[in-house]
Amino acid sequence: MPNTANLRNVSFGTVLVLTALLSGCQGILDSLKGSDGNGGGGGGGDDTTITNFTAHYAFEETSGAAILNSAADYYHGDLLNVSRVTGIVGNALQFGGTAKATISPQRMTEFTGDRLSFRAWVYLDSSPSGLTCQLLGGGTTGTSPFMVQLNDGKIELLIGLAPTGYQSVVLGGTAISTGVWTQVAVTYDGSTAKAFVNGGEDGSHSVSVSIPLNLNPYWMGADENGTNQLPGKLDEVYLENATWTGNQVSQFYTNDLP
Repeated sequence: MPNTANLRNVSFGTVLVLTALLSGCQGILDSLKGSDGNGGGGGGGDDTTITNFTAHYAFEETSGAAILNSAADYYHGDLLNVSRVTGIVGNALQFGGTAKATISPQRMTEFTGDRLSFRAWVYLDSSPSGLTCQLLGGGTTGTSPFMVQLNDGKIELLIGLAPTGYQSVVLGGTAISTGVWTQVAVTYDGSTAKAFVNGGEDGSHSVSVSIPLNLNPYWMGADENGTNQLPGKLDEVYLENATWTGNQVSQFYTNDLP
C-alpha cells in the first residue's frame, strides 16, 4: 500500500517548485515589458509622458489600414475609407466622402515650452471656398491640444481650450490653389504663431496660449464625425514639439520637392 504521507509531501513540493518557476518567468516578462512599455522598442512604460516628440507620415505602406510614424514608435494610426494614391513623393492619401484617418498618441503628450510645428503637402481636387477642412488635429470639442485646418482655403492653426473649444492663433493670407501640390506649414513658440505657404511666410500673430496635455486621438482629413472633410490629398505630414524658423521652413520646402 503506498505511503500517502510521502505522496502528499511530493505533491506539495512539486507545487512549490512549479509556483516558483512560474513566478520567475512572470518576473522576467514584466522586466522585459517595463524596459520599453510595450515589450520592445524603447521609450519607457505606457504611463511615461511623451516630450519633445516628432512624427512623420510618409504614407509609404503599400497596403492595409495602418499608417506609421516613421520618426518614432508612437503616434501610429489607422485609415477609414481612405485610398492610397500617387503623391508628391511616393504615396499619398486621398480624402473626401467618408474618408479619414485616426492617430493614437498611445501615451500622454506634453508640448514642452508650448512649442508646436506642422507641415504637409496638400493637393486640392476642388475648391474649399467657404469651408473648413481638417488636415490634422483633435476633436470638435477642443479636448485635444491643437487643430490644423484650411479655413476658406487658407492655412490656420488653432489651440485647444478644453472644454470650451479652440482659439485660432494664426490664419494665413493666401487661399491655396486647386490641382497642384502646395506645401503648407504652421509654427508656434508660445507667444508668436506663423503660417507658411510653399516656404514663404503667409501670416504672423502674437498670442500667448498654453498648449494642454493630451491623451486623446487626432484625426486627419476630417474630424471625428466625418465632417470638415478635405477634398483632396495629403502627403509628407510632419508634426513636432518644436518651433521652426522661417529659414528652416524655406529649406524644408526646397528639400521636400521631388
